[in-house]
Amino acid sequence: MSRVGLAISAYRSDASVERLLRLAAPMVPSVFERVLVVDSLGSGALSALIERESWSAVEYVNSPVNLGSAGNLSARLQWSADQGLDFVYAVNHDGELEEQVVRRLVAFAASRPAVGAAYPLRVYSRRGGLYEFTGTSRFPRPFLGSKTAPTEAAMRVYWASSNGALYACRPIRQGALPYGDFWMGWEDLAYGWQLEDAGFEQWVVRDAVVVDDYEYGQSRVGPVELNLSQKPNWYSYYVARNLLLTARRSHRPLAIRGALVARVVAECLAATTVRSERREKLRLLLKGAIDGTLGRAGKGPVP
Repeated sequence: MSRVGLAISAYRSDASVERLLRLAAPMVPSVFERVLVVDSLGSGALSALIERESWSAVEYVNSPVNLGSAGNLSARLQWSADQGLDFVYAVNHDGELEEQVVRRLVAFAASRPAVGAAYPLRVYSRRGGLYEFTGTSRFPRPFLGSKTAPTEAAMRVYWASSNGALYACRPIRQGALPYGDFWMGWEDLAYGWQLEDAGFEQWVVRDAVVVDDYEYGQSRVGPVELNLSQKPNWYSYYVARNLLLTARRSHRPLAIRGALVARVVAECLAATTVRSERREKLRLLLKGAIDGTLGRAGKGPVP
């Protein structure tokens, strides 16, 4: 039997994390041996809840600074490796926790010694129910979807979202860990590339399906309607900076690293044509591009 942990990220999300913990409680210890919540600047409500419910398998860690999504993921995966677990199911406060999905991911991953991560098959409700195929490309392409699910039982990918990912702990113990200093954005792409560079496989498992309502919205350019992510303006800084930091730190061929630069250029073009609040987004993209080129990491000037 594989030793599996659940690791939940939190930031001003007490109610959402409580929902996940209550879903997880019946899965301990049959699915999860241990549960971790990593919070930033927590209110105290979650630690009080855990104590009140006597959830002895749940550990709560509250950071005195905002770790960001990248720092949080790095902390959760390091904890999992330190616990001696085989796998950890990483989920954000807004993610889903379905027992059958976790069991299918674990069963698949346990059957492949070289696996670094097993991901669910995502269906995006705000993109017309498209199945995601984005991670099948070595290049950091924009969203790629299909109305048809993959035909094979598992689909080889090079990265995928960390929200609902089952990560193997062996790569972590061998030194592969998400870049916590990215603070926010693209840490899952960079970690996927680290796993591949270290010789570990990543797969999307077809029968482990999750429905994702990621922040997509429609924008119109002339007669054309586009589905674009609806992130806050400040996120633009980290898009540019962290893509370029990934290019600096990656051992990938020059052409693939160059594609990251091209993606930043494409984001700048989108900011000047199809995005709202264009001047502010472009300013932040350019600031992020400068800092990424110079190798500056950590929490940036925004928010």
